[in-house]
Amino acid sequence: MKMPPQPPFCLLETMRWEHGIALLDRHLARSAAAAAALDFPFDESAIRETLQQHDASLDEYTVYRLRLTLDKAGTIHVSSTPLDRDAVVFRTVALHADPVDSADHLRAFKTTKRDAYEAAYELARDRGFDEAILINERGEVVEGTRTNVWLRRDGEWLTPPLSSGCLGGVYRAYLLETWENASEAVLHVEDLIRAEQVGLSNAVHGFLPVVLETDS
Repeated sequence: MKMPPQPPFCLLETMRWEHGIALLDRHLARSAAAAAALDFPFDESAIRETLQQHDASLDEYTVYRLRLTLDKAGTIHVSSTPLDRDAVVFRTVALHADPVDSADHLRAFKTTKRDAYEAAYELARDRGFDEAILINERGEVVEGTRTNVWLRRDGEWLTPPLSSGCLGGVYRAYLLETWENASEAVLHVEDLIRAEQVGLSNAVHGFLPVVLETDS
């Protein structure tokens, strides 16, 4: 049976701008890999030029969240939103009940196809939490809707492997390379509950320790 056509989506990068874009080369490398895998045109020089033009409009004393999209026609769009550098955006997190499919190939790429993520996030917010942690069909911890997940066990910081269905976050990769006590491990809900500490990371906000709320 022929599959119905999929609605269009864009490749997406969300970045932190503070006197320039943090980890820009890593963001562009991830976007280039996604473009190659999903057959999107990718012109790194044009993207860098567009970002530089946008940079010129930003206040050097303000921190921004930059949003870069690339569509199937190669159209590049950049927008920015000021951030409160002192705000703590993630304090409490809860588990999302509906499992995600680790075999969904699009989960490996950051795109604007985010309906499932947004539904889980809004449900968590309605329940009074700042973020939702997703679990896959095997009961493995995957990621947050906007973050990668970490837990500390025996002094080591662990994060789920890509095989669990998580996005290869730019800041996740940075921490794995720069933290001596950071590594990947298949994690389950029990590991989160028993962890010495739970944390979240993304490229906009860095690493943030959080409190996991459970029904138990």
